[in-house]
Amino acid sequence: MSIIVENLCKSFGAHVVLESISAIFPSRSISVLLGASGCGKTTTLRCIAGLETPSSGRIRLGDRIVYESQPRRSVPVEKRQVSMVFQSYAIWPHMTVFQNISLPLRAARRPRQEIARRVSDALEMVGLAGLGDRSATQLSGGQQQRVALARCIVSEAEFILMDEPLSNLDARLRIAMRSEIRELQRRLGRTILFVTHDQEEAMSIADTIFLFRAGRILQSGPPELVYQQPQTRYAAEFLGRANIIAEFEWCGEGSGHAVRLGGTTIFHVTTDAGFVPGRLMCIRPEKWRISAPPHDPSSLEGKIRSIGYMGDRCEYVIDTQIGAISAVELGGHNRRIGESVALSVAPTDIIFVASD
Repeated sequence: MSIIVENLCKSFGAHVVLESISAIFPSRSISVLLGASGCGKTTTLRCIAGLETPSSGRIRLGDRIVYESQPRRSVPVEKRQVSMVFQSYAIWPHMTVFQNISLPLRAARRPRQEIARRVSDALEMVGLAGLGDRSATQLSGGQQQRVALARCIVSEAEFILMDEPLSNLDARLRIAMRSEIRELQRRLGRTILFVTHDQEEAMSIADTIFLFRAGRILQSGPPELVYQQPQTRYAAEFLGRANIIAEFEWCGEGSGHAVRLGGTTIFHVTTDAGFVPGRLMCIRPEKWRISAPPHDPSSLEGKIRSIGYMGDRCEYVIDTQIGAISAVELGGHNRRIGESVALSVAPTDIIFVASD
């Protein structure tokens, strides 16, 4: 079942946090609400959960309206059939692992044997089998987050809402937990909303990304689409890195579709690259092809200013006639600072984005 918000607005006094948000978060998939702090993504999640009351709009969970402003209706939190995983885990320190996980079942007054079976199954599913009697205070951060996930599993809520659940974990554990969340979603078939400010986390977890900015959804779509076809400069620079080039000349006559940079370099572009007057050119760092200078008008020449060796790749800043360019080359290369290089790019890897 999908989660649908229609014209959702939220203000705290004179401060507008959500400005007429409308979106469909697809059923049985992971939708990631991505954006910088204060952009409205967590407020959206809390409105859906019933922890915040919107100023106006409508919220549907499947075929049920759980909030609408006209006529006024608001279903209480406990009746929305949602389960939440918080950034702070929300684990009760005085309880055992078993007691923490069984809370939703005990609140629903399930039989004791059913509780034992379902908690045992959930512990097995999140890799904590045999730890039911352990005190919650004896668990690592990653194990506590697994307890929070297990509590969502036993609740059998159709909708799972996660508010920055991995931000308190170390880098290695965050990567492992991303895979576990994706695997759990595949096995359970639940509808998951996942809030994060981490673009790498969003790309690795999401079926659909919803990019927020200043209380609005700026762009949405599958991760590869949002990354490869950003619609604005903000989207291009927030989701990954991007070389944004403002100074260029459109020169399509007689040479097909092309742009001229610095007066001499000509890059060919595809007819559907999205160019309209006033747009900016965008090239991702990993799309550049780096070679020795061929003195060819179809390449941009420059000198390497800095090199960052990252193990699996090298990251360069290259000074060119149009300014500093960021470029990435996979693998280790014997390049040096001050070396002259030429940059070329495939026509399909040049896109045009709206300025902000």
